[in-house]
Amino acid sequence: MNYIKLFTLLIFTFLFGCSEIDNDEMKPVVNYVYSKTIVQSILDKNIERKFWVRLPQKITKSQYPIVMFFHGAGGNAYDFYNNSIEIKNLIDNEEFIGIFPDGHLKGWNCGYEESKADDIDFVNKIVEDLMNNTLPSNLMNFNKTYGIGISNGALFINKVANEIKLFSGIAPIISQQSDVISKINSKRSLSVYQINGTSDDLIPFEGGSSMVGHTFISAKKSAENWVENSNCELSSII
Repeated sequence: MNYIKLFTLLIFTFLFGCSEIDNDEMKPVVNYVYSKTIVQSILDKNIERKFWVRLPQKITKSQYPIVMFFHGAGGNAYDFYNNSIEIKNLIDNEEFIGIFPDGHLKGWNCGYEESKADDIDFVNKIVEDLMNNTLPSNLMNFNKTYGIGISNGALFINKVANEIKLFSGIAPIISQQSDVISKINSKRSLSVYQINGTSDDLIPFEGGSSMVGHTFISAKKSAENWVENSNCELSSII
């Protein structure tokens, strides 16, 4: 399955248009891709954690939505970004600004992972840094922040969306919610674009225990859980 094509479809599903700058001249951005480092305490050690920011190469709009991309277990932010030409093209077409965080020990801590980092705190620190220390922060519309994750990253964005009021919408790819995460009361209503594989040996489509340590609810129940958290009617499902 080509997940990058799926990214293209889902991003357009829940991104909105932005107002244009009065001057129609396209303004090239010199540092359109750069990384930043945040120091976080993990198991009493100060660890430097990196995230990447990708702006459109030319700017014609006053503000852009933000999409945060979370790689799967064993991956890293730069490889995810560097191998995603379709995502780069969407950014250069001025659909959004991309943020690519790096998971500690190449993963996201959802309860049973090798990493014991407080990744919710890490996400909050990234947003705080973007708001206060990153130029041009005025280009970022923090009221339109979205999350896309693959596998372990998908489980993690379910966790983030439940625990803090950050995302207006999420797209978990190849993972639904675990039983523990599904019991957290979501802090806001949001749009969800969920993709699962019916023959997935690692993340069971029908729910149950997994070799990754988590017990998952079914993909269907996970979607219904988000419907209920967002105060929507289950009878509307087709």
